[in-house]
Amino acid sequence: MTLDSDVLLWSTVLAILLSSLILSRSIYVYTRSSQRKPKHFPFLRLPPELRSSIYEYLVEWNPIYPPLPPLPESQLGRLVKWVAFIVRWNPRYSYRNPMLLVNRQIHAEFIELLCMRKSFLLKVDKFNQNKECIWPIPSSTIAQIRKCDLKIIATSDMLEADDPRSITEDFSLRDRVCDQLARMVKLQRVNLHIHALGDPLWNPLWMWYYISLAFKDVPNIKFRAITFSLHSISPIPNLLAKNKEGLWEWRCPFGHQIEADANRVQPIREFCSNLYKECETCDAPSTP
Repeated sequence: MTLDSDVLLWSTVLAILLSSLILSRSIYVYTRSSQRKPKHFPFLRLPPELRSSIYEYLVEWNPIYPPLPPLPESQLGRLVKWVAFIVRWNPRYSYRNPMLLVNRQIHAEFIELLCMRKSFLLKVDKFNQNKECIWPIPSSTIAQIRKCDLKIIATSDMLEADDPRSITEDFSLRDRVCDQLARMVKLQRVNLHIHALGDPLWNPLWMWYYISLAFKDVPNIKFRAITFSLHSISPIPNLLAKNKEGLWEWRCPFGHQIEADANRVQPIREFCSNLYKECETCDAPSTP
């Protein structure tokens, strides 16, 4: 073997050894750095105004109480959640913002902004109508709510009577609902929606009539509008709303006044007449 061949061989061996050492060192450094704890951003050191601006981007959906039940952990449920995440849509499953789970300070700051910006949807149905505490909302959150929509899914047993003609003014459900609403000391407005589920013995009109009559003049609760709906396909009925003077009046779905609600206890015939009365403004012929 010549001298040139020996030099070439040992140069090759030395190059391989150096490459192996450099590669091993790189792997060691990368492994050590990946095992270090990542540095967290000092979010709580930011001024409150900046934290509030960040919260604004995270307040997305109106809170619903009681929360909607979660979808089953099936392939369909995972697919719906994945699609919801992609299109930023609120599917029908229980949602809890992760910001509420960070720590107490962030929870308190985020809840305060949530109560200022969003309207809470509070439902009453056959599942929670007999509970003393109808909505599982912490007292600290209830005291900060500014706006809410009360949705009553009405059934005949909710009115605590076997016959519509035997209904009395005692309505324990109304008292429990208003007791919780009264704890919302910062509440600025609340809308009532009555969704009637009829049965062979009860016409949905009776449910609309008695529940709206029970709620519309409750003291210290600022109801602004009362709307009505059914499961079946039917013409959209009119609604009750308060005018600038704080008096109830009947309006069409487009907001035109139909009739003043002069009587506090409106007879059922008059109620039904105003509920489906045609709007003269909407039906007026357009001028050429």
